[in-house]
Amino acid sequence: MNYTRTLPSGNFNLYLRYAALADQAVQLDRVTGDPTQPGQSLDPLGTISATRTGNENSFRYAPMADALGKPIVLTLADG
Repeated sequence: MNYTRTLPSGNFNLYLRYAALADQAVQLDRVTGDPTQPGQSLDPLGTISATRTGNENSFRYAPMADALGKPIVLTLADG
């Protein structure tokens, strides 16, 4: 899914709020090309492990983390 947002500069811990019927990995990418055009260039930022919640109405939060489970700090800058 493509959710383009403009965010302020700073350091952020990113969390995904989700409901899932199966375990899955969700990847976050930064758009490096023109966001108004199809076929955008992407830079992978990290992966979020979304484990099964049991039903579509049971929500959890999961952090974007490295391979060892340590939360990744996402640094955003203007430009």
